[in-house]
Amino acid sequence: LSNNGDYVAKRKNHNYLERKRRNDLRSRFLALRDQVPGLASCPKTPKVVILSKSSEYLQSLISAEQRMAAEKRQLRLRQMQLLRQIAQLKGH
Repeated sequence: LSNNGDYVAKRKNHNYLERKRRNDLRSRFLALRDQVPGLASCPKTPKVVILSKSSEYLQSLISAEQRMAAEKRQLRLRQMQLLRQIAQLKGH
């Protein structure tokens, strides 16, 4: 009888932990969905769509960051050129 009680207690605990894990996973998918433009307003978005759209969005952010970093380098070079010009003009 004690073994049966132990088994039931273990199953209840296991079921509780599994339910908690699934709820946590679900809430993380919802949080991820809400960060992706165009998905936040879609309450029944499948997980595979959330993952694929998140990946696409991340790639677009990486591309934008690389583009902005290149633009920043160009602007810094231009700034240095202009500062040199100013220094030359002040020297004359």
